[in-house]
Amino acid sequence: MSDETGVSRRQFLVGAGAAGAGGLVVGGVAGGLIGRNTAPTSTTTGSSGGTTAPYLIGSPYPTTGPYAADGVEMTNGTQLAIDEINASGGIAGRQIKRIVVDTVVNSPEGVTAAFNKLIDQKVDAIVGGYVQVDAPTYNIVPAYGCPYLHGNTLQEGVDKVVADPQKYHMFFNVDSTEVWYGKGFPKFIDALVASGKWKPAAKTLTASRATLCTARRLPRPPRKPCRAWAGRSAVSRK
Repeated sequence: MSDETGVSRRQFLVGAGAAGAGGLVVGGVAGGLIGRNTAPTSTTTGSSGGTTAPYLIGSPYPTTGPYAADGVEMTNGTQLAIDEINASGGIAGRQIKRIVVDTVVNSPEGVTAAFNKLIDQKVDAIVGGYVQVDAPTYNIVPAYGCPYLHGNTLQEGVDKVVADPQKYHMFFNVDSTEVWYGKGFPKFIDALVASGKWKPAAKTLTASRATLCTARRLPRPPRKPCRAWAGRSAVSRK
């Protein structure tokens, strides 16, 4: 994929690897920005003629309201990664600046307003946590064209990207989707038991654990692995 069309998966992974696991999200943006022809936020240039202006990252986080605790963790965690990258020289010699916009993540109007504020600031990339209503992003971000990294656990969004990779090539989901919850939880429990780190008082899956496998919000596919697991796991389902 060329500079004109956006960041490639390879560029994203190179940047993520360079940043290390702790800086996966911001590091992935680093790889994307190196491979993307972004408009500088300043005309300052270095001796080589290239711009030395910082890259501007925008983050739509819920810093107030019922999800504020998550928003604070998102802000602090990504800031640690930004500080580490800047301390090691930045991205191709350019530092990272970041602005955070308080976002009402469970409202289409709130998500739209936050993303438009970031675009008005001419951000070079958007690094989000999660938005519970992601539909507006699939119109706003492609029209703007910058890399967008998010942790939305929504399989529907992943399916959109797979169905039209040309339109959504700038979307990068850094988290697993909800369809893996039912599949992954039983394996996690078995691994804990096998490692000896957890010794359950009884080898029975209680109602609260079973709820995770049969929750109404989860699609039907994860329920089968949960039922199958109950027959072969060291911990059975009640």
